[in-house]
Amino acid sequence: MVSNRFYGPICQLRDWFDSERRVFGASNTATASATPASASPPCWFQASPLPQRVIAPDGAFAALRSRGGSATLSPPTAMADHSWPYGVTSNAELYFATIGGHRLQIIRPSGSKPPLPSAQQVCDAMRAVPTVHRVHTSKVILCPTPHPSSTTRATVGGEAGSGEVRLFPLRSAITQNDVDNRIMHEIGHNFQESMWHSAADVAGWRMAATNDAQAPSTYARSNFGDDFCEFLIIFNTVRGTSCELVARTMFRNRWEKMLTC
Repeated sequence: MVSNRFYGPICQLRDWFDSERRVFGASNTATASATPASASPPCWFQASPLPQRVIAPDGAFAALRSRGGSATLSPPTAMADHSWPYGVTSNAELYFATIGGHRLQIIRPSGSKPPLPSAQQVCDAMRAVPTVHRVHTSKVILCPTPHPSSTTRATVGGEAGSGEVRLFPLRSAITQNDVDNRIMHEIGHNFQESMWHSAADVAGWRMAATNDAQAPSTYARSNFGDDFCEFLIIFNTVRGTSCELVARTMFRNRWEKMLTC
């Protein structure tokens, strides 16, 4: 959710577009020297041309879940005439997920369900988020209607801010991998909100991103808030793996800045 309380781009409305989104911005300025020549086979984030968005593979999230602690999901509680974002009212189901001691709400429409994640998929995605990032989100809302800014060419799949994550229906089938990537991106906005309190805070990330030769994705070029969230997926999914050195080399300044967060 866009908020005027913050100096930085805490959350932009168009946080997750499907493959039909048109991408605007400068061409990729990365050079071959940005990637270690010895990297073979290439790591998943070394895609060429630059991907539209960062999509980490299933195995990366499975590894994070294996270290994410236990998780429980409550049975649903009925909520009559729930008020959804943007003026819609309908019946809903409230779940409580507890992951590594952190408790959060998941609210999902009841009855006929649009193409949205299940509460279990959201719980599993949250397990893959490191605790230091997860604790800044207390509620995930699975909205029953498309975002008002969605068009036939661009689907807004999520937004976040003030401790909430909102996911909207997509036009394609929902997979766990889609939920994993969307949740980690959106949670990045809430984590970001806890740190960016001034123009100087935003400028620190801007300098790191500008000094790296390559962006994480074309979508990361939209603004520095989404650059942060796109890179967070790479940072979390490759730390401690054989691809960490490659990522540290490609995104040296972002990586060093993220370590201070």
